[in-house]
Amino acid sequence: MAIQSSKTVSACLQWVIIPTGSHICMAEFFKTSVTWVVDFHYEGRPRRWFKAFGPHDDPFQQMTDTLKDLYGDRAKLASVRKATDEEELQYLRGEEPKNSYCPTGR
Repeated sequence: MAIQSSKTVSACLQWVIIPTGSHICMAEFFKTSVTWVVDFHYEGRPRRWFKAFGPHDDPFQQMTDTLKDLYGDRAKLASVRKATDEEELQYLRGEEPKNSYCPTGR
């Protein structure tokens, strides 16, 4: 965060904090991101994740790489698709169906 002097504030408020850097990048990502549904099998059991990707990302390739890094050959990607409006609202509200073996939904 950058600190900038302000001459228009009262004597008790001598400094104004202006957010910069990563805060702006995060806001831009949030505005342009799309929620995707990632279905995969972990040790033969179906799993579903919701994940946000930027407009120029390749969700299929990124999830293939992520699952390979995390689980090696124990996970197989089944599908990657854009979430429907209803699924995205459920996800944002924390109301999406959870995996019975993992209450966090992962």
